[in-house]
Amino acid sequence: MKRLFAIAFIVSYLSILTVGFLSHTFGYGTASHPSMYYIVWDMFCGWNAYANQFRVVAEGESGKYYDVSSSPWGDIYPHGKVERMNYDTFSFNAKKVALNYIRHTAHEPITRVILVEEYWAKKYDFPDYLWKIRYDDPKERYSYFNKRIEFDTAGNNLKEYPGWFQKQGYDSVYNNPRLLADMRANRPANISFVASEGKSPTEIPIPNGN
Repeated sequence: MKRLFAIAFIVSYLSILTVGFLSHTFGYGTASHPSMYYIVWDMFCGWNAYANQFRVVAEGESGKYYDVSSSPWGDIYPHGKVERMNYDTFSFNAKKVALNYIRHTAHEPITRVILVEEYWAKKYDFPDYLWKIRYDDPKERYSYFNKRIEFDTAGNNLKEYPGWFQKQGYDSVYNNPRLLADMRANRPANISFVASEGKSPTEIPIPNGN
């Protein structure tokens, strides 16, 4: 009986490990359920030097814009001053949250909704007293904004763009004539359409996969 139990445990463990490995490798279903965190290999993904938050803007038929980043009944702040939506670092659920706010508020017909990323250096999150100890310069935060997704009120993606970090990587290549020439001469098939035009992929919407 113990032998069967041991075999069953080993088979189950290896099966779960395989599911996590394949999910991470192909980027499929990595955030489909909270339990995926325990089997997807992302424990040592590292930290970056930028903090971020998301803003969702809805455009009405009249051309007026509405901020749908905050709920009409009040936001949730689990810890400190960061809203619950911004705990979703990769914005997997921002679309659902925004559409829920739109459904529960009175407004003109909405033509599109835009998800915008905002990034800034994490050092600007220092409290004022720590900033004065560490830096002589005034604390003036500078933010970078990047349009991420455009979608309709049914949740269908109209346009999708690379994230801000991807954009920096693309621009570092496409703004360098030598690297661009090398890429044109030895380009992989997946970027040939971009290299042939000489445009950065940040200017071309990613084909959406609704």
